[in-house]
Amino acid sequence: MTCLNQIYLKITFFIIVFGVNANYILSQEKGTIKDTRDGKIYKTVKIGNQTWMAENLNFKPDSDSWCYDNKPSNCDKYGRLYGWESSKKACPAGWHIPSKEEFETLFTKVGGKGTNAYNSLKSGGSSGFNALLGGSIGDVVIFYDLGVYGNFRTSTENKALNGFAWLVHLNTKNKKFILFNDHKTDGVSIRCLKDK
Repeated sequence: MTCLNQIYLKITFFIIVFGVNANYILSQEKGTIKDTRDGKIYKTVKIGNQTWMAENLNFKPDSDSWCYDNKPSNCDKYGRLYGWESSKKACPAGWHIPSKEEFETLFTKVGGKGTNAYNSLKSGGSSGFNALLGGSIGDVVIFYDLGVYGNFRTSTENKALNGFAWLVHLNTKNKKFILFNDHKTDGVSIRCLKDK
């Protein structure tokens, strides 16, 4: 292999590996949104053609939501945990719970789900999404995994499994973002996505 061919291969590798990341880093637009229901202000970030909240939602609906360990300080830091019913009306006007497909679009933009998504979307990651590890609450009212796991609600039900819906799961142990099914009754975090 000639020296020129080696240089060409190195440049091609650099473009493939870093070119995808450069696209969404350069296209980022950061901003804020004010939730007129309670006056809270959330950071936002545009990744590709999608504008996401860059913080977990912390709006208190009438029922079916919790602060981790029932401590308001955890809601202030990590946002609230929402069951299926409360999640349907949790986002402010002009925003919505993302579908499974909309999360997949985000994963594609940051180089694919798994480790690439983890490195880009984690707190302090290059995308500005800043995923927070708010833990969960199970259907028997047990809180678990604060600071270890982040689970994010999607609006997509699993039609093959009654009572289940798709979640996006961030796992600090294997450093991946993945999609999986869980009980609708579990309380998990919400990242609202701006309507098109």
